[in-house]
Amino acid sequence: MSGTATCRILTISTHVDQAVDLANRIRHISSGTSSSDTLITDTSAIPWTLSNKYYTADVHFSAHAIQGFSPHLLKEVPAVIFVWSHGEAYKHHIERMASDIERHGPEVCLAIRVPATQRAIPNEDKDEGVEEDADIDDFLSSHGFEFIDAFSEPDTTRTDDLHASQGIPRLPRAVDALSTIMWPSMRQTRRTSVQPADELLHWADSMQNEEGEEGYLVDQTPSSAAAQHLRRQREMEALQRWLEEDEDSYNRPVLRQTVSSADKDDPWSVDSGQRTPDASSNNHHAFDDDFAAFVSASPDDSFSDADDDDDDSLNGDSEDGNKAKLPNQYHSLGSVSDINEYSERGTDEGDHVEDDNSLLPSEDEVKTMSDRLFAGAHAGTHRTQRTRVDEQDFEGDYDMTPFDLSRVFSALQGMKEEIADMGDEEARRSAAAKVALGLVYGLDAEARQAAH
Repeated sequence: MSGTATCRILTISTHVDQAVDLANRIRHISSGTSSSDTLITDTSAIPWTLSNKYYTADVHFSAHAIQGFSPHLLKEVPAVIFVWSHGEAYKHHIERMASDIERHGPEVCLAIRVPATQRAIPNEDKDEGVEEDADIDDFLSSHGFEFIDAFSEPDTTRTDDLHASQGIPRLPRAVDALSTIMWPSMRQTRRTSVQPADELLHWADSMQNEEGEEGYLVDQTPSSAAAQHLRRQREMEALQRWLEEDEDSYNRPVLRQTVSSADKDDPWSVDSGQRTPDASSNNHHAFDDDFAAFVSASPDDSFSDADDDDDDSLNGDSEDGNKAKLPNQYHSLGSVSDINEYSERGTDEGDHVEDDNSLLPSEDEVKTMSDRLFAGAHAGTHRTQRTRVDEQDFEGDYDMTPFDLSRVFSALQGMKEEIADMGDEEARRSAAAKVALGLVYGLDAEARQAAH
C-alpha cells in the first residue's frame, strides 16, 4: 500500500537531484540521523516511515523535474512539494502548477526554498531581484502553497516551528504538515508508558482511603481535614439516630402534633400549619392515618370478603372482624360511579350488609366532606347540591373554574388535626373514611369536568 499514489509525496523541482536531496533531508529530520546516512537516490520511490506520538505511516517520495511535468502525476496524490533554490525564479512554475493542483485538490501543498547550489543557474531561471520573505509568502499563499524556508540547516534541538525571522517556518514544519494527512497506511502508535483508561478506572475504584475522595484531588490542610472529619461524624450520628427510631411509634396514643423546626423551614410545605409526619419523621405524636388503605389498593378484590365471611362476623359479633373489613370496603370506592354501585349492591345483598355498612359514610356525608375540602379551592364557584350521583347527571351539575390544589391540601391538613383530637378509635376511622372518600369524590369530579 505504501507504494500507491495515495501514499505518495510528489516532489517537484527544476532539477531532480534537488528534489531527491530535499526528500532525504526530511527523512533524516524525522529520524534524527545525519543527512549523510542512508541516502537514497531512486527518484521514483524514496521510502519513508512517518512517525509521531499518535501513529506511524509508510509513505514514499516521488521526485520529478518541472520540465515535462504532466498533470496526471497529481492524480490521487495527497501531498505536493515544490522545491527551488535561493536565487532561482519560481513564480512562473507556481502559476503553471496552480490550476492543475486546484483541479486535483491535494491535502498539503508546500513550497520549500533550499540553499543555492554550486551549479550555475541559467539566465532564464535566475530570479529577477531580491524579495522580502513576507512578499514571497503572500504570493505562495495566494496560489495555495505554504512557504517553508530551508535556506539554512535546521536546528534539530529546537522544538518550535517558527524560529526564523518574520515568522516563516523552517524545514521541521514540513514533517508536521505531512503528519496532518490521513494516510491509508497509518497505524496507531502503541503507548506503553501510559496505563489504559480502563486500568486507571479500576485502580480508582479499588482504592479506599479513610480521608475520602477529596484527598485525591487537593492537598488537605489541618483545618479542612478537621472539618471533613466533623462532617462525617455528624452524618454517622444522623444515620444512627434514624436506625434507632422507635418502630412502634405508630401504636402510641394519639396526641396533638408539635411542629418541628425542620418542618417550619421546609420551603416545599403547602402552608405553615401542622402536618402529619411520614415514616421518616422524628415526630411521633400525631394522627398516623395517611388514608393509604382506603384509596391505594386495587379494586379487583372489592367486596371479596363480603360473600366469604360467615354471618357472625358480618352481623358485628366480632368487633375485630368489622375493623379488618373496613379497608377493603372503603378502598373500592375509587370514583363517583363506585358509590352508586356499592349502594345498589348493598341493597341486594340483604340486611347483614346493611348492618356492617353502618360504619360507611353515606352519599350525603361523602358529598358534604367533598364540599368542605374543595369549597375554598374555587373562586366564586359553588357546588350544586345533588341528591343522586350518577355519570349522566354529573356532566351538567358542575360549573367549575380551575381550582387551587394547595387550598385542598390545607383543608385536608386541618381535617387531619380534627381527627387527631378524637379520642374514640371508631370515630377516627369513620372520619378518616369520610375524608378519603370525599377527596376521591372531589378529585374525580374535577378530572371529569376538565375532560369535558
